[in-house]
Amino acid sequence: MGHSQPTSSPSKQFKLSRSTILQGLSSCTCRFKMFMIRFKHLKKYIEKYSVIENKTRRTYAAMLDIVDEAIGNVTRSLEKAGLWDNTLFIFTTDNGGLPKSGGYNWPLRGQKGSLWEGGVRGVAFVHGPMLKKTGKGCRVVLHSTDWYPTLINSIRVAGGKVDNNPVPVDGFDVWETISTGKPSPRTEILLNIDLAPKEKRYRGMESIDPYYQGAAIRVADMKLLVSCPNSTWFKPPELYNKEMVSN
Repeated sequence: MGHSQPTSSPSKQFKLSRSTILQGLSSCTCRFKMFMIRFKHLKKYIEKYSVIENKTRRTYAAMLDIVDEAIGNVTRSLEKAGLWDNTLFIFTTDNGGLPKSGGYNWPLRGQKGSLWEGGVRGVAFVHGPMLKKTGKGCRVVLHSTDWYPTLINSIRVAGGKVDNNPVPVDGFDVWETISTGKPSPRTEILLNIDLAPKEKRYRGMESIDPYYQGAAIRVADMKLLVSCPNSTWFKPPELYNKEMVSN
């Protein structure tokens, strides 16, 4: 939820409907089905965090509360439908938070849209009976492109049928890393290699992107950034308030 844009009006905040989820699960006619669920607003979530002085952070906290409750609704509905014990549940983000929208990445540097760690490093958790080790943290190098080959292999591990000759992809199968804690097969991440605007114009490759963020690559614990706009460490408002009180 790092990239979510909170609105100024609480009436635009929403809540996941458990009945909608259950209806979607109950109507499944195949083993795997994707469905979209609409949200319904409840003002109490905003009021619940009235202790937070910063309005944007207050709205952001309410949004996360709604997401937390929605995940609980999903899991309970899966349990009721008899699907939870055969479910691999993955919750993940796609990028860092945007401070002006209430999302902070402290103590990492940067924000969404940048190549600094605050913009590209995310968090996730995986839950399911097929995991061999549970309750463990994973701090190795992984990338979003690794999800596809990893999920394909998880289907195979669970006894499902998959194509034995898949189309080659950029991602790595990191199932053993997530499931057993083995080292990640990935040792590097190419974060961006786009040409600078002047070079693009010279080569007739004008970009539609409104701004240029440079190029970056990470290898093991080292990271190289080239022509990346400078960015700072955005500290959440509540940390500033604590420092002012302590001083």
